Formats: sequence, structure tokens, C-alpha cells
Amino acid sequence: DVMTIHTYIQYTIRNSKGFTLVLMIVLLTVFLSIGMGIVNILLGQVIIIGQAQESFKALYAADIAMERTLYRDRVQNACTTSPNCTTEIIPLLNGACYWVTVNVGPSASCTGPSTRCMVIIGQDICSGAQRFVRRSFNVRY
Repeated sequence: DVMTIHTYIQYTIRNSKGFTLVLMIVLLTVFLSIGMGIVNILLGQVIIIGQAQESFKALYAADIAMERTLYRDRVQNACTTSPNCTTEIIPLLNGACYWVTVNVGPSASCTGPSTRCMVIIGQDICSGAQRFVRRSFNVRY
């Protein structure tokens, strides 16, 4: 009886070499699929992190522009003589830039009790890049 079981096991081992190869291929495919899924998720996260940095850079450029223009207009009266006080593209040290338009007096874009409206646009890369992020503020004061 023991001999029969031993003979059966030897017969099964000798005749199952192809099965072991198929099993290993299936397991390697499963592990490779799981690994590729993890890499895909991590790559997506890296792209999202990069876009968040670009967005913050553009937002801070617009914020700097707003503060500078409010100072120029309120303290230095830079926008009192012309109906539209527009700046050219002004570069910043970190590669970002901004531009501002101030509308003085009532206009289609500046209605209500405000006497001045400011449109500020900040951009993260200003050196001719094809892909960039812009953030803007509309301020009435």
C-alpha cells in the first residue's frame, strides 16, 4: 500500500514538469501585472505633484502682481492719469511672470460702486514653453 502511494507520487512528479512551467508563467504574469499597476499609480501621483507645484508658482506670481499694482496705484498714483493702466509681461526671478490691467472708471468689466478694477494674470513659465499654467485674480477697489 505504501509502495503504491510512493509509485504514484513518483509518476506524478515525472509527468508534471510541463505543469510546473505553466504555473510559474501564470504566477510571474500576476506579479508583473500587480507591479505595473503600482508603477502606474505612482507615476500618476508624480504628475499630479508636479502640476500642483506649477499651479502654486502661477498663483504666487499673480499674488505678487496684485500686491505690487495695489501699492503702485494707491501709494504712487500710477494709474490715475490713464483710463487703462496696463503692464507688459513682467518676469520674476523664479521663471514665472505676470501682467496686469487696471480699468479706471466705469466700464463693461468694472461695474458697481468700485472705481477701479484690476485683472491680474500669473503664469508659471514665461520662456516660450508650450505647456504652462495660468492663475488670475479679478480685484475691485
